[in-house]
Amino acid sequence: MTTAELSKLLPILLPTAACFALIGWWLRGKKKIPVAAVSTAAKVATPSNSERQRLRDVEGKLRTTESTLSAAQSELSALRTTSVPQATHAALAAELETARTNASALEVQLKKSRDVQTTLQAQANDAGKKIQARAIGLENELSAARTEILRLKALADPNTDGLKRADAEIETIRTRLRAVEAQLAERNAEVNAQKARSLSTTSRAPRTIAASAAVAGAPLNLLGFDTASQVLSAASEPTMENPVAARLPDETTVIPDNAIATAGSIFGKRIEPDDLTLIEGIGPAIRNLLAGAGFATWESLANAEPEQLHAILVEAGPAFAAHSPASWPEQARLAANANWFQLKSLQDKLVAGRALESAPESTDG
Repeated sequence: MTTAELSKLLPILLPTAACFALIGWWLRGKKKIPVAAVSTAAKVATPSNSERQRLRDVEGKLRTTESTLSAAQSELSALRTTSVPQATHAALAAELETARTNASALEVQLKKSRDVQTTLQAQANDAGKKIQARAIGLENELSAARTEILRLKALADPNTDGLKRADAEIETIRTRLRAVEAQLAERNAEVNAQKARSLSTTSRAPRTIAASAAVAGAPLNLLGFDTASQVLSAASEPTMENPVAARLPDETTVIPDNAIATAGSIFGKRIEPDDLTLIEGIGPAIRNLLAGAGFATWESLANAEPEQLHAILVEAGPAFAAHSPASWPEQARLAANANWFQLKSLQDKLVAGRALESAPESTDG
């Protein structure tokens, strides 16, 4: 029995002991009364029934209290026999205090763990919201891409009205261009004839002016005229069968401003001299790459070999190696000679520098 249990029994034992002391004192006082006085008192006043009943009640309580006191004394003796030593009690108290300290530390750790869990849960919620927003954005982009694919498929369908109207417009533009080409050819022939007459009256050696567009069906030369130190044969002039015409060694082409303006009206955009992006299949990235390799003009690109250009693209990486430079020298030759109509006609048959029947679906570099 521990001290705590003893302290719980003291409030019961103390009143019981006090009650027994009062009863003993009362009984001792009653025994000291003389017999004569008792007999006299009995003769003088006989107790009533209520007093007798009260006396019996007091005697019953006394017996009950005596039995309770006896039981309490027995229990107290047993507790004294089985009580824990003071040293053991102190050790148990120390262990209890240590356990309380550990419990407090565990409560602090538990609170920290709950705070960390709350923070991680908040971060997970934020990350989940971001991922959900990104997923919604990707779904929107995918939906837009699908819509664009359906639109492109509809345009690619030869039975669609939009494609038929586009073909009709293209044919109309080609008809107009042929009419303009014929008019320019006539004008070019007249100018060449006038220059030939002027040159025939000078004292220097005459130069032949080749009117390449004067003949119906011949390609139009928007330079106006070609001068050479000798008469050029018909095979040396650019034709539809031979678009890259033979050129004189060390010859440098200078394209007049009016020819550049004419090219702008044909291609529907502003054309700058020696702009390599005019070549089908060459974009800004490939233009810079070729310029760094020494091919910054139409003339230099026209004199290059496709294998040489392909080696430059392969060295630049897979993104560039996917392009085909097979038609670039031919296109550059037509641009250097200002044969815009032939260049436009050739480019209509190309996609990313390849012929339509062999061109893969790729993005220009």
